[in-house]
Amino acid sequence: QSIPLRCKAELSLEITLNAGQAFRWKKNDDNEWVGAIGNRLYILKESDTALLYCTQSQSPGDRETLEDYFRLSVSCSDLYREWGLSDPNFRAKVVGVEGLRLLRQDPGEALIAFICSSNNNVTRISAMLNRMCERFGTPLGDAGGVVHYAFPALEVLAEKKVEATLRGLGFGYRAGYVQQTAHMITEELGGEVWLQGLRSTPYETARSELQRLPGVGPKVADCVCLMGLDKLEAVPVDTHVLRIAERDYGLNNGGRGVSGNHYRRVGDMFHSVFGSTAGWAQAVLFAAELKRSASGRGEEGARRKRGVV
Repeated sequence: QSIPLRCKAELSLEITLNAGQAFRWKKNDDNEWVGAIGNRLYILKESDTALLYCTQSQSPGDRETLEDYFRLSVSCSDLYREWGLSDPNFRAKVVGVEGLRLLRQDPGEALIAFICSSNNNVTRISAMLNRMCERFGTPLGDAGGVVHYAFPALEVLAEKKVEATLRGLGFGYRAGYVQQTAHMITEELGGEVWLQGLRSTPYETARSELQRLPGVGPKVADCVCLMGLDKLEAVPVDTHVLRIAERDYGLNNGGRGVSGNHYRRVGDMFHSVFGSTAGWAQAVLFAAELKRSASGRGEEGARRKRGVV
């Protein structure tokens, strides 16, 4: 099966699925990406003109699911062009990271995943979430000898015994946040309906509501707003994003980091440049920064091998 794309710049699975948005997609030896969306297992690959996909059993809703997940109704290349015309820095920095799409993820999965991302790295986050899904999720099928699982429902994660189990799976202090947040949503706030309902509220309201939950600070709330609640103006700020703001846009933060009002100043700066899609633009610049950092480490390693440094 396939979904037509206008051009290659409309989607790069490599860049999109490696950009710290989602943590459970796996690339196989055939350069295909395997992962779950909801209760369906997908195998994806892109050509210059199409997103190719297959499942273990066809469903008429698969195309719609993928179009929604990758926001294919929005032209990625048009957004890049718009951002580049208004900002020469963007145009210069994003060469090599074309086709990054902002994923539209399930809010519950995004929330739990980004709670687990606190003070963590992508490799460890992926391993933690995969162990949790294997323990509490429903098996969706085998692909290349690997069994893939659906993300567990919040009702399952809300059970008291879950915290101890997650600690045993290496979640540390995050285990309590996951269980307590799932319990608070399902028992006090109205469950998945409440969380899905935040998609239709203003960004500031959704952000504030999320920060009522255990383990959810400003950055986690912004990640969930951006990648799970349709708030494309949300700008999650970490040290990479702060570096971009200071180095490329002249933000003078006085070395004060990204806490409190200083966190908000960084987001406001991106809003002033990119407007209502600031979060997506920031995600592209973030990916470019990570690529630049990785390239620098590789070059340094090569220099070390040559005895240059």
